[in-house]
Amino acid sequence: MPVVDDGSAETGERFRLKAAGTTENGNGNLAGFTAKSDWVTINDRTPPPTEKKLAVRPAGITVGEGSDVSFTVETSGQGQATQYVLLSTSVEDGDTAETGDFDDIAQPKKAFDGSTGKTRTFTVRTSADADRDDETFTITAAPDGGPLANVPAAQVKVTIQDTTKPPTEKGLTVDPASITVDEGATVRFTVTVSGTERTQYVRLSTAPGGAERRSPAGQAAGRSRWV
Repeated sequence: MPVVDDGSAETGERFRLKAAGTTENGNGNLAGFTAKSDWVTINDRTPPPTEKKLAVRPAGITVGEGSDVSFTVETSGQGQATQYVLLSTSVEDGDTAETGDFDDIAQPKKAFDGSTGKTRTFTVRTSADADRDDETFTITAAPDGGPLANVPAAQVKVTIQDTTKPPTEKGLTVDPASITVDEGATVRFTVTVSGTERTQYVRLSTAPGGAERRSPAGQAAGRSRWV
């Protein structure tokens, strides 16, 4: 007795075999007798359907400003049918980036099927700016109808780490802080300017501190130029 494969994923099914006497063909010796078998169990061999889902990986992404954001979109549960997914970048509630901090996704409608694969990787370019703060934006993958039409969109939060160097503190120093020389010797000292990339002029002078003030031989007190 053959058992039919119904193609449905379900728990095991049961039935009983029954044999009953009959008067067919003129033989009625077993008329009124009935025999039943014990339960016959049909084990289901149909695999359960793959769960339909749409995911973006990794769950969180951090890159330096001006770098590419690489992410993977994965679809499942659509069988061999082609599934289209719409990709987008945006500034959502809680995000701190501005639209110029990252690129839009070119040709946002992407196909997922047997030829392109059900897992695909994409990139989004970020931009460097003068701000010295980290910024965030959101990448979204949403089903465009098809077998995954009722599956929720998937999102990933991207953090753009700031790589702008902080400005150098402006300063003017004379080294060493204290100098002792024999009379008649030359006093040598170093002047350092910092925090500016432009030409800077510094006025050098001497002041009495218990000694008679004289200009160094061959150099008059005045303004010096640092580049």
